[in-house]
Amino acid sequence: MKLSNFGILFAVILGVILVLADIDNLEIAAAYYVQDEINRYIDSAVENALYQAVQLDDGAQVIVDEERAIDLFMEYLNIQTENHTYEGHIRNYIPVIAFVRKEGVDFYCNDGQSFRKESVPYLSVRGNYKIYYTLGDELRLICESYREDYEGHYHDLYLEKGLYFFEEEEFIKDRRACVIKTLSDNFSRFTKEYNLVAGKLGLDYHFAFPTITEDDWSRTIENQGMIVLFQGYPVVHPRMGVINKVGIAGCELRKERT
Repeated sequence: MKLSNFGILFAVILGVILVLADIDNLEIAAAYYVQDEINRYIDSAVENALYQAVQLDDGAQVIVDEERAIDLFMEYLNIQTENHTYEGHIRNYIPVIAFVRKEGVDFYCNDGQSFRKESVPYLSVRGNYKIYYTLGDELRLICESYREDYEGHYHDLYLEKGLYFFEEEEFIKDRRACVIKTLSDNFSRFTKEYNLVAGKLGLDYHFAFPTITEDDWSRTIENQGMIVLFQGYPVVHPRMGVINKVGIAGCELRKERT
């Protein structure tokens, strides 16, 4: 073969490589776009579902129809992602949904067909005392040794009982730690349990609760709200892996009714 022919062959091969590289880059860019788009869909679906499911928000209390919120969330998300579902029903990638309430958390765990509810209080144990916190300043204190049961404002209990952990700074720190632990421990537990369900659904993905930033925890524990764990959702391009997202919406704004 002549040297000129080698040059032509090299140019052709190089051209093919560059074209394939361009196609790959375009596919990756498209996959990133899909990933960002679905992340926005999840945030929007959580916020809209929670807003529509608030039955009462009068400044003193918030009442949410949790089952309606879940149905609305799934409805919004299915509509928004109908062109991006590549592997089964999108519900399969939501192991846990939680509603942060004043007195505790309602967890809705995916059993493969529906969401099973389990309620967990904000419980902290200090020696003989069981402390049931709320998102506010009220709490319940049970002393098992003396069979005493108190309810009220933490400062009143501090003055009455003299317990150091009801001093203002200590109370705020312990309440925050208790709420976060309630959320993280149970999200981790229910997500781990979902792997058995996922296996039966044919999903080749290990579900695990991710690390949550301090900012996101602050958004979660300051007000009542809804948290959705979305994991393992496949993206078109193999090098992109899967989408993992924690969607959070709060009830900090009063819902206006007409």
